[in-house]
Amino acid sequence: MAFQTLAFVLFLAAVCGLYWRLPAGRLWLLAIANAGFYLAAGPANLALFGGASFATYLIGNRVAGPHGRAWLWGGVLANVANLACFKYAGFLTGAAWAHDLLLPIGISFYTFQHISYLVDRRQRSLPAAASYLRFWVYISFFGHSIAGPIMRGHEFLPQIDETAQKRWDPGAMRLGLGLFALGALKKLAIADQLAPTVALYFDAPYALTLGEAWAATLCFSFQIYYDFSAYSDMAVGIGLLFGYELRRNFLTPYVAADPAEFWRRWHVTLSEWIRDYVYIPLGGNRGRYLSASTTLMLAMLASGLWHGANATFVLWGAWHGLLLVGHRAWRAGLGARPAGPLRRNLARLGLFGLVTLGWVLFRAPDVDAAAAMLLTMLDPAGLGTLASVKKLLLLAAGLYALHALEAWGRKDEVGWGRWWVGRTPWPLQGLAYAAIALALMATYPAAQPFIYFRF
Repeated sequence: MAFQTLAFVLFLAAVCGLYWRLPAGRLWLLAIANAGFYLAAGPANLALFGGASFATYLIGNRVAGPHGRAWLWGGVLANVANLACFKYAGFLTGAAWAHDLLLPIGISFYTFQHISYLVDRRQRSLPAAASYLRFWVYISFFGHSIAGPIMRGHEFLPQIDETAQKRWDPGAMRLGLGLFALGALKKLAIADQLAPTVALYFDAPYALTLGEAWAATLCFSFQIYYDFSAYSDMAVGIGLLFGYELRRNFLTPYVAADPAEFWRRWHVTLSEWIRDYVYIPLGGNRGRYLSASTTLMLAMLASGLWHGANATFVLWGAWHGLLLVGHRAWRAGLGARPAGPLRRNLARLGLFGLVTLGWVLFRAPDVDAAAAMLLTMLDPAGLGTLASVKKLLLLAAGLYALHALEAWGRKDEVGWGRWWVGRTPWPLQGLAYAAIALALMATYPAAQPFIYFRF
């Protein structure tokens, strides 16, 4: 069940209504609802997820005791092997049977949550889940388990433990419905409307002009942002409907002025996971510049490979690794001088252009197609073809302005919220949000799957 469908809205309304009516049975209700959500995608999805989570729970009870290091490595390797079997077997072996395997929904995200739970338990920074019921609700909460945010145990398990004591909060309900409606707007009215244009051009990478290649890639830059941030906004909104606070996963990344800031704003929970469980254990920024840069590159290569079993994703990770290493070298050479408004805005636009070039690697079907598009985009002889796609370039400019407006508006979310709440009774606010979401679903019934569902 995709968030942007009427079936999911009915499912969400039913579960939420029962949740607030039956406080003593909330954990069991959520456990059953989570299982039903995965069962809707097929019994195999539920069986695999349930088996992996139960094994991780049992191992998590042992990693802090005798032979804990062995249990930790066994649990981590088992989870990685499970992910590799379904996601990377074809890439690593080239076997025909491996290419025919269907990727179970949410496997990349719940694998990362499993690993973080085991590592945190081993480091004794996280107490064991009080029961498998609580662990299952934490790992499988349908509001975020398919495509994030990636929630750590210390962030979510304490909230799970307080489930029976949660009280109805009209403010949280309003915000939750508002974020769900905002996500539906981003997904259905923006991301899905860009999808046909992006597909049209990326399906013919060798026949594009410079203007078409840039227009396609700029459109994809906004398609993937509005698609993935839509899911994340809806996930946070769903969490609030049940009294849970999930992490914000996107902080308007295209207004970032340097590569490090971009990764503090783009897919925040994945960036932090890679930092804490890959980059820092490998050495982080300790040691000489070359050693720290190598570690940074390895972390970004891991991030790229996590996205998919394709050389294009590895190259995408390498591209962002080079941007981060290059920025670090630039800062070391010139020092951290304060940037004025003009310089910072130019840096934002320059970084957006570099990030956009990287999206070619992410979206292209293979390395050859990506290389052909990039060579076309960087060939000055084709500048005259920009006029042929001026409408799409103006659309991209408008979407960037909308993105900047979102960044500006989120600086004072509380103030805007007070302004809206002070002028509208809360029942009307909820009805308005629900009406927006339902109207969008009725207007765009042929919704596209979320992009990150394939990861």
